[in-house]
Amino acid sequence: WSQDGKTIATASDDNNARLWNADTGKVIATLNHQDWVNAVAWIPDGKIIATASDDNTARLWNADTGKAIATLNHQDWVSAVTWSQDGKTIATASDDNTARLHWVMPEDLMTEACRRLSRNFTVEEWQRYMNSRLDTYQKTCEELPVHRSLIAEAKKLAKTGEKEDIKTVISILKRAQELDAEIDLDPDTEIIEKDPEVVAKKFAAPGKIEEGKKLAQQGKIEKAISMFKEAQELSPEIDINPDTEIIEKYPEVVANKFVATGKVEEGKKLAKQGKIQETITLYEQAQRLDSDVEIDANDWGELCRSGSLNNQAQDVIFACENAVELSPDNGFIQGSRGLARALTGDYPGAIEDFQVLVNSLEYEEEKAKVEGWIETLKKGENPITSEELDKLKN
Repeated sequence: WSQDGKTIATASDDNNARLWNADTGKVIATLNHQDWVNAVAWIPDGKIIATASDDNTARLWNADTGKAIATLNHQDWVSAVTWSQDGKTIATASDDNTARLHWVMPEDLMTEACRRLSRNFTVEEWQRYMNSRLDTYQKTCEELPVHRSLIAEAKKLAKTGEKEDIKTVISILKRAQELDAEIDLDPDTEIIEKDPEVVAKKFAAPGKIEEGKKLAQQGKIEKAISMFKEAQELSPEIDINPDTEIIEKYPEVVANKFVATGKVEEGKKLAKQGKIQETITLYEQAQRLDSDVEIDANDWGELCRSGSLNNQAQDVIFACENAVELSPDNGFIQGSRGLARALTGDYPGAIEDFQVLVNSLEYEEEKAKVEGWIETLKKGENPITSEELDKLKN
């Protein structure tokens, strides 16, 4: 019983302690643990109640509000709890072979601490000190807002896209609303969001987009399309291709774009390995899937140079032209085209490209080498011999 005889506290194997109105028999508050509650004890002034549980904790609760104040940790079940007469110390007994004395912050000191603090518990602090689920989060200081990390953690959890996680997120957001009716459940948007289910699904949708993108880049186009559609079911207004400036709504089109991007990325790797035909095939496939797929000057330039060094200049001359067209002032790219031109018999074109390369070089030794190529080409001879190609590779 409470000191004034108006409230009864009970402990139960259903993982809860409860406070009851002695006159009406109605529940005033439910005090949650994660395992059986073995004992309850009132502070002498009746303002705080302590509970002992098999979840290895004793906990202190505000008797007026039912809100958690502190968690006292053991390494095993806590079987008993009692207060000192002055209410400043609490004793706990545990199956971890210890009894412990804990100094308890009086109510007036707690009020002063809240006056000095600028925030409530963060998610990390709540889980560390209270050892409770986020959907049981409580304000330690009633006048301060719910900490923003609660919404941030909910958003992070939702990105898994798993149904159970989405349900948990909805519970967390509802809890945030219970604590603060005016809270914006999605502070990253301009409008104030109030619907926990809508917000939870909106939080989950980007995770589906990311998963779909990965699947598409692996060539798993049907699975990617399915994932994009799941994202749209969660959030009908979502842009399923946030990498572009325009809002994209068609899963099949977006999947093809991501597949194309994946092929380009694979092609880049193969080009550096000297696998020229495979690279060309991948680039062609990418362009058929998405005519706007980005293959930049450096990508074409790498294919141009690698093909030339591997005696496939005729096959990559188109890549050389594409590279120069995209970056006409890049002397090194023109130097790569110069190699291809020399190897395919276009000596005047090679001379032109090598001259641009000379003007881009800093070191005299390198300039002299390329100038030597130019002089040889002017004589109608090809300086890019197999021996020279081997040197350039190394």
